[in-house]
Amino acid sequence: MVKIGLYGSPMMTKILFLILLTPALCFSQENPGPIKKTPDYWIDAGYAFYPGPSADVHFGQASDNPFTSGFTAEFIAGKQLNSFLYAGAGASVFSFKNLNNPCIPVFADIRVIGVGKYKLYSFLDPGYGFYEDSYNDPLVDPAVTVRERGGFSIAYGFGVIYKKIYLQAKYNWLRFSTGSTTTGKRSKAYGVGGITLGVRFR
Repeated sequence: MVKIGLYGSPMMTKILFLILLTPALCFSQENPGPIKKTPDYWIDAGYAFYPGPSADVHFGQASDNPFTSGFTAEFIAGKQLNSFLYAGAGASVFSFKNLNNPCIPVFADIRVIGVGKYKLYSFLDPGYGFYEDSYNDPLVDPAVTVRERGGFSIAYGFGVIYKKIYLQAKYNWLRFSTGSTTTGKRSKAYGVGGITLGVRFR
């Protein structure tokens, strides 16, 4: 996996500012009309990427090569609670060519959706990322197997809907626990971005 040190960085500040700004733009649009009782289904897929190099990047056997590109897909089912607020649940998958196994976050989905021809929206997805991997680390002990498992995850982002089609930008913080008989258990946080195109069914 790739470790990214973006906590408190200017990039993170800009992302959070955009997330907060999107609902304000949504509220400034026309009357949303009656609340829909039928559920929403969101299906999207697209490009997953590593946002930039870092001095503490490592993957598996202490490689200093970050992710180059990957694939992500997502499914969400949710319901409208009021004129702008939606809640539901979903799952996504991340697969990189230099990642041994896919990472599968399962999460609750909370989103604010505007109205109009082009509907702006923002969302927050807290959950748990399922991941399993094992490898031998030559820098510690080649004979010792290191096991890596998933953990808490949280994602946030924004997008725009046109009729049934939507374009979305999402940033995922994934936490993993790594442990062996010699090193003990350690927890690490990773970040992965994604740009996806999808279809929304109502």
